[in-house]
Amino acid sequence: MPYIKKEYRKTVDVFIESLSQAIAKHDTYRVDGVMNYTISKLMLKVYDNHGYDYFAFNRMMGVLSCVKDELYRRVVAKYEDKKIVENGDIL
Repeated sequence: MPYIKKEYRKTVDVFIESLSQAIAKHDTYRVDGVMNYTISKLMLKVYDNHGYDYFAFNRMMGVLSCVKDELYRRVVAKYEDKKIVENGDIL
């Protein structure tokens, strides 16, 4: 879970805001590629400071997996629940 203390959020939120605005300026068909590039580059830059080895790669994959799970839990599942109510369940 990405629930970090507020003082830690302050150190990155300003950059996230400007970065998200820069990414959103790309047309719809390029946003996914720009997001992939940005996330990949950020991961590599951050973990490069600690040196690359199996442990670092394993941590990176774990972080990405948790990000995916959190996005699903917080956003996608709610959307799916809404669509079930609107359109009916498949069961």
